[in-house]
Amino acid sequence: MAELDKVHLSKGDVIARRYEIEEELGSGLLGVTYKARHITSGKFLVIKVLKPSLIANPRDRARFEQAFQRTKSLRHEGLVRYGEVGEHEDLVYFTQEYFPSQSLRQLIDQYLEQRKTFTFQEASQVILKVLRIADFLHQNQVIHRNLKPENVLIHTRAVGPNAQQMVRTVKITDVGLADVVNPTIFADSYVSRTEARYLAPELNAFDDQGQPCSDVYSIGVMYYEMLVGQTPRGTYLAPSQLRGDLPEYVDNIVEVAMEVETEDRYPTAPDMIKEIMRIFEGEVFDDSTKSNFKNILMAVGIGALLAGGIAIWVGQDPPNPMEELQQQDQDLRDAAFETIETVDEATRLKYAAKPNPNPGDDLGMVYVHGGDFVQGMLLQEEGSEASNG
Repeated sequence: MAELDKVHLSKGDVIARRYEIEEELGSGLLGVTYKARHITSGKFLVIKVLKPSLIANPRDRARFEQAFQRTKSLRHEGLVRYGEVGEHEDLVYFTQEYFPSQSLRQLIDQYLEQRKTFTFQEASQVILKVLRIADFLHQNQVIHRNLKPENVLIHTRAVGPNAQQMVRTVKITDVGLADVVNPTIFADSYVSRTEARYLAPELNAFDDQGQPCSDVYSIGVMYYEMLVGQTPRGTYLAPSQLRGDLPEYVDNIVEVAMEVETEDRYPTAPDMIKEIMRIFEGEVFDDSTKSNFKNILMAVGIGALLAGGIAIWVGQDPPNPMEELQQQDQDLRDAAFETIETVDEATRLKYAAKPNPNPGDDLGMVYVHGGDFVQGMLLQEEGSEASNG
């Protein structure tokens, strides 16, 4: 059987008397990918020629065909559709939909070259789409296990006045094909590859079939990279530490998504989706909102003190200002308490903080109930400071 590095398909080569090669698109763990044209219909498609070593064993070949057929039956707008399996000069190939796009890897590299950064909204929109596609796969008992920027395809078009807004269509490729690769070959291929950064820790044995949270880990790494321009390594800095324009709550999201232990990670894609959407739906206060809310509380306290002064001026016996401030503090607590969500014990424990292995580093996490909260000094404390000043 011919070795892949000795085989080169060029523009104009005809495959199986049906497909004409247009150009090479790239190479990866599975093999070399080409853009081709169907000779009869004139439509473009993608041909991926597999590395011979991947399917040299009859059992590996059977595993590939089984995985291919299982994934081919899935239909989702976010999945690149598969076509057929064939052979050409002792090489096995398969066809798939041609989706005019660039990979997320190419897009990230383009932004870096142009010294641009993804806005929080841009990065979140792409990641939310990837999460929804992953959720569809998980509901159909398929774990991708090889999610990385190279396997996320993005078509971008400008819309709106002066083409200022970008609409991005996202598709995932190589779905189900991690099962094609023999675990030993898979491990050998990943030893020195940068793609290993996106691989969930539990998949390091390369024979683990993974679970939904394994893909969530990979998506969390991509989210981090889009936000700060690099993948996390070792004891990494939180996104908001590297970019001051990011909401601090996103730090919690990427941290939970990339937890080493599976039980500490978001168990499903929808869990991570909900957390991102909380920011866009205004359920999470950013720093400016916190400051404004504190200013409101201060204004209430000052207003109460002024009201007491006016009462004295008109000759009335004013109520004790501190008693009024204490009552207002209690009213604020009561109002916030009524908004707190009821959370079952299992959910609370899932997000509970583990003991901090590095005292002094603020790495612990605590589950906080959804609902309003009162931040800042108590009004009665501020009133006391004012009276003592």
